[in-house]
Amino acid sequence: MLAATMASSSSQRPNTAWNPYAFEPDDVLHWRFGTLDIWAQRTGLEWWIGWTFDKEKKSGWAIADALPHPKDLVWNRWPCGPKEDSLRFEPALPDRPLILRPTDAIFVPPGERMTSFIAVPLWIRIKKTVKGAPQLIELPTQHLSNTWFGNWTEGELCYSLKCKVERRFDDLDKRRKDLVICPLEVRNKTDDTLQLERVCVRVPHLALYQGPTYRWTAAGRIVYRGAHQPSRVVFGNSAPTFQDDCRSLATARLTNRRGLLARSFGHQSMPDMEGL
Repeated sequence: MLAATMASSSSQRPNTAWNPYAFEPDDVLHWRFGTLDIWAQRTGLEWWIGWTFDKEKKSGWAIADALPHPKDLVWNRWPCGPKEDSLRFEPALPDRPLILRPTDAIFVPPGERMTSFIAVPLWIRIKKTVKGAPQLIELPTQHLSNTWFGNWTEGELCYSLKCKVERRFDDLDKRRKDLVICPLEVRNKTDDTLQLERVCVRVPHLALYQGPTYRWTAAGRIVYRGAHQPSRVVFGNSAPTFQDDCRSLATARLTNRRGLLARSFGHQSMPDMEGL
């Protein structure tokens, strides 16, 4: 478990992850989001930011503490104005679709529907607090492999996510602050049983919300119309109804069209070019 000792100069900083953080001279502050460690400092007229991923994939959560950085940490540098002293961290969803690979064999019978819940890793945006300033960088809280969803002539670059698919959201790991619950409904409009082996979940079309106890995406729905037909994909345009009093955290990356037609189901035997 990472140390949670706060830097002495940060005693009056807010302990909410998404509030701005003011840096005192010589501050080197550390954040932990899932398996991602971030260090930041203001040096002269530059912001220095470095990061690593936990090699043992242990998840944690720490805000602006004083954990020392590795001696071999690679610093990435951005210019800043003489009066800039703050950075802001913002949550986001992944910047590409996720290819969901359930850990269990899951089937949807002909004519039936199934609502399930998956845990999606957060992305972290790092921004200056100066009005109108561009984003410095965004980083995933969990390193995901690249994968190709399609065939050799057409398709799209995605991330691969092997995870447990739950029928009740309370069965997901509540301790993981770096995960977001994505409600997903699959409808089988064919006369054949549908096995969920590789499902393309287009999270860039979904908004992000904070509920009383969980973070949520807007709900998604995929209507399976046959192996040789594109599926109908529908995106929710409001907070899901599984918890009350949800507030907006981030808008969808892509224009949240009501729906689209797109290939959404694949098989494990298909080439997926893992590790691109």
